Amino acid sequence: MTGNNHTAAANEPRPQRTQDEAIAFECARECITHLIGIITDELHNRTPNEARIAALEAERSSLFREQQNLYKATLADVARINTKYGAFVRAHMAWEDRDTRPRVDLAALAVLRTTAST
Repeated sequence: MTGNNHTAAANEPRPQRTQDEAIAFECARECITHLIGIITDELHNRTPNEARIAALEAERSSLFREQQNLYKATLADVARINTKYGAFVRAHMAWEDRDTRPRVDLAALAVLRTTAST
């Protein structure tokens, strides 16, 4: 792969996208990036226990892999990611006070990730 983790390998063909498709793809990348950030914030600012740390790190790793493989996603996959992950991010960000936001619901996120990849 190139130096950017979000690009296809040099020998893999890049899909041609319309402007709207490219925007949707970038939005999907940003949704995943935001979820990674939410998890990272909890890891660094909420002092979770060891089991929670392991679960958060596993979820973050899954999201990284999903983001790295996003260039292979179909338009339907991108739409599902934007709809499902976008709703999760918006709900999380609706809390104005960062210190009172609920912890990441890993079970709900796992369900979203599973349905986003089907």
